[in-house]
Parts: sequence; C-alpha cells; structure tokens
Amino acid sequence: MRDTLFIANPVAGRGLGGKRSRELRKLLSSQDLDYELHMTTAPGDARRVAEAEAANYSRIVALGGDGTIQEVANGLVRARMDAATPHPSPFASLGILPAGTGNDLVKALGIPRKLEQSLERLLQAKEKPLDIGRLRYRIADDTVERERIFTNNMGLGFEGQIVRVAEAIRLPLRGQALYGYALVKMLPRLCRPQMTLTFSDEKIEGEFLLLSVGNGHSCGGGFLLTPDASPHDGQLDFCLLDAQTPARVLRFLPKAMKGKHIDVEGVRMRRAPSLQVDIPEGTFAHADGELLSERCTRMNIEILPGFLPVLV
Repeated sequence: MRDTLFIANPVAGRGLGGKRSRELRKLLSSQDLDYELHMTTAPGDARRVAEAEAANYSRIVALGGDGTIQEVANGLVRARMDAATPHPSPFASLGILPAGTGNDLVKALGIPRKLEQSLERLLQAKEKPLDIGRLRYRIADDTVERERIFTNNMGLGFEGQIVRVAEAIRLPLRGQALYGYALVKMLPRLCRPQMTLTFSDEKIEGEFLLLSVGNGHSCGGGFLLTPDASPHDGQLDFCLLDAQTPARVLRFLPKAMKGKHIDVEGVRMRRAPSLQVDIPEGTFAHADGELLSERCTRMNIEILPGFLPVLV
C-alpha cells in the first residue's frame, strides 16, 4: 500500500484549487512522502478515482471545496459499501486540504484554511470517525430512486434555489459574498414548496421556505443554520423555516449568520438520525453545495454514524 493520493480539483473555489495544487507541489518537494497527485478533469472524476484507489493508499486527500470533498468521500464510502466480505487491505482515510468556495466542512473539523498550515496538520493528523449523510431521492416524472452521500449539509427549497442561482454567477466571488449576491438576485422569486416531514415520532406539514439538514454546523460559506450540529454525534440537525416574505427573509439571514435565529418566529429546529420529506410539486435540492435537482419530490435522509475515518 502506498502512502498518499492527493485528488485536486483545479476549478474548485473559482480557480483557487489550481493555484493551491501548484503550491502543494512546491511544499511537498521538501517532504519525504510517497505520494501521487491526480488533477480532476470533469465532474465525477474525483469520486471515480477515490473509489478505484481506496485500497491502494493509506490516505486519500481532497484538495478543493465541499463538492470535491463530497466526491472523494463518496468514492471512499462506496468502496467500503461494495466490499461484501472483509477486504485484505484497509481502506484509505479521508484527508482534506481546503480550496473551495464555502469550505464549510473544514470549519466543523477545525482544519486551517491556509494551505501550508492545513498540510502540516494533515501530515501529523490522527483518524477520527466521521458521520456520513446518505440520501435516497426521487425526481418528478422519474421512477428511479437515486442515491447520494453528503459530508456537511443538504437542503431543500430556498437553499437549493440559492445554489442554482450561484452556479450561474460569473463574478469573482466566494463564500458568503457569492451566496449573498445569489440571494439578492433570487429574492423576487422565492420558492415556498409544500412539504411533509416524517421523523422519529413526529410529522410536520406545511408550506416552507427551506429545510436545511446539517451534519456540520455551517453552510453557504458561514451561515450557522444548524449551529449545534456535530459530524461525530450520529445525529442530523435540521432547520425548518416557514414560508416568508422577502422582507422577513432579509431580517432572518443576519441572525442565521450568527446562529441566533433559533427562537425567531417561523423557525423550527429538530434533531434525528433520519427523516423522510415528501414534496408533491417538487423543489430544489442540493448536497454539499451541488445541485441535485430542481424538482425533487421525495427525499429520505439518514446518518451513517462514524462510517468514514477522517484525518484531523
């Protein structure tokens, strides 16, 4: 088994991934490390490579944003799930070097944002079990059930709508600036889908602006919609916001940036290991900042406690 495979997304963080990949090569030149560096070329490439190489390296490191981390984690999770019998070699642990737009999971894991510091931390890191979120979902006019994992956050309604708008913005913005600009563009056409949530012994029905489900406590580059969430507790935290006018949304968001929205009228906070959401008319859905669909009609969400070892 070899030591380390770095999987770098050159377009992550609107080009930051490419810049940091070049910096990484320079930093590694002074390290006695047996490694390979793979540069992704298309969506899905990071997942494919991670799954194929999961048994060949002791650690596989994602250099990119939450979407890149999700792809690498997805490949590592799939390799473990597909191993029906005990594998002769241990599978790789997940490592992270931040280079994204939001960098929300790294906040939950306490990983430094600067490359030199995060690399130093990585090379000395210990394994810690990381909870993984698993989604099974359906899209309108399609009977196929799709599956996806997420590492930090997923959302329905407003959150997914912001992701859709942000993807089309070509300005050199990242993090809260990017998602804030997307919000301003989107305000006149907020979605308010009818949802039914079923979890534990509770059922909630109504017209809602958003459902934000957190494995980590931060999303959208620093919005603390699930401020008490932990990726190590075997639970999902979720924030449900009633249908709101644009003016009330603008009053809500500054509080959400600080995690001070919990007692705001129209907000419901819950915690459970799994939940099912039905959206008859369909709505926007995302996982770790990657749009899954604009017409998701059913979502089954569950936590896989401590399923993937992460280096922190």
